[in-house]
Amino acid sequence: MAGRVRGLAYEDKGEIVAIEPERRLKVTHFSPLSGVKEVPENDHTLVYELAENGDMTHLSLSQDKNGSLEEAEHAKGTWQMMLAA
Repeated sequence: MAGRVRGLAYEDKGEIVAIEPERRLKVTHFSPLSGVKEVPENDHTLVYELAENGDMTHLSLSQDKNGSLEEAEHAKGTWQMMLAA
């Protein structure tokens, strides 16, 4: 994913780790906006999970390697905004 934030260009990177069609997607994720060096140990692992909920589908997203509660809350807000769009 690429884009601009506050006038700065960025390109997130990652790889698919596992797929369960129509149920689960696990990927690595790195964003240069994190301010840390681009090395594998700084990648997050994201897991998207789908579950039926009546006539709707529930999507949950988890992300590991948050350095603090503040960092986790920031990531949560970012993912909510992106998923809503």
